[in-house]
Amino acid sequence: MNNLLLKATHNTPKIAFLTTGNLMISGSLYVENAREFFDPLFVWIANLQTREVNFELRIEYLNSACSKEIFRLLQKLNQNEQIETINITWYYQRGDEDALETGQLLSGALASMHFDLIEYDKENL
Repeated sequence: MNNLLLKATHNTPKIAFLTTGNLMISGSLYVENAREFFDPLFVWIANLQTREVNFELRIEYLNSACSKEIFRLLQKLNQNEQIETINITWYYQRGDEDALETGQLLSGALASMHFDLIEYDKENL
């Protein structure tokens, strides 16, 4: 298994999924076909063999279709029987109530994962 590294584009985020269990999605996420974009991520997650995952989500903009796919991605991560501990760090920009609410909803729906919701100032990140 190899690391999964994708560069950010105008409407897709940077993806850094490392076999060590350190995962990161950073940037804007509003693709037309969300399922097509996420399918390779689902496959990679299903094959990840590590006991602990530390997943940073620094998503500046997220459309509703991609929000559903993020939830599915986290569910797939939770279904991977190799993983014992999942730590999620959800970054949201100061004043972005929608992003905070999305993080809170994910945290509530995926109670077996440890969530940290971290507010930041855009110029300081």
